Amino acid sequence: MGTAGSTKQFNKKFKTPLAERQKKTILSAMKFLYDRLKETKTEISHHKQQADTQALEARKKMLKVPYSPAHLATTEQTPTLQTEIAHPVAGQFPWADGNRDTNCAKAENEAGKPGMALETDMPCLCIKHENGNDDQCTTGFTPSAANYSSARTNAEAVAAWKELKTKCTNTVVTTDSGTLAD
Repeated sequence: MGTAGSTKQFNKKFKTPLAERQKKTILSAMKFLYDRLKETKTEISHHKQQADTQALEARKKMLKVPYSPAHLATTEQTPTLQTEIAHPVAGQFPWADGNRDTNCAKAENEAGKPGMALETDMPCLCIKHENGNDDQCTTGFTPSAANYSSARTNAEAVAAWKELKTKCTNTVVTTDSGTLAD
């Protein structure tokens, strides 16, 4: 405002300085608004924390779908809302050294059996018990260790699962009602 003239213009325009009674009235209203603002901020913080906690719990439960309990138990990461879970490595993957039919015999509530995690279900559904192109889930998929009628190691099953996961992520499915994609 700088000059005495501009201060007088400001005071005249905004009717300042205010009388003591007007200041108390305004101060009371401002205090009420400020207190409500603090309460609202506290409520929002509480709801955000609650939502973050629930989202993390939901993510932990959803991770049980693709990953076996053995893999989740041995991962060094504590899941957050942003972290990716590392691919399983040999020994963590739910596949006993053996052929496809033995590993995929029937769904059970037992670690390493179909029905417990997509890690097991995908190879069981997508790998044939014979030599050849395994294209029932995605085109052009042939595991590096073909012919799962022979015994296949845990490491070979991990490699096949990783390849399947990559191919399925990039697959576009066309249906009568349109196209489905990631």
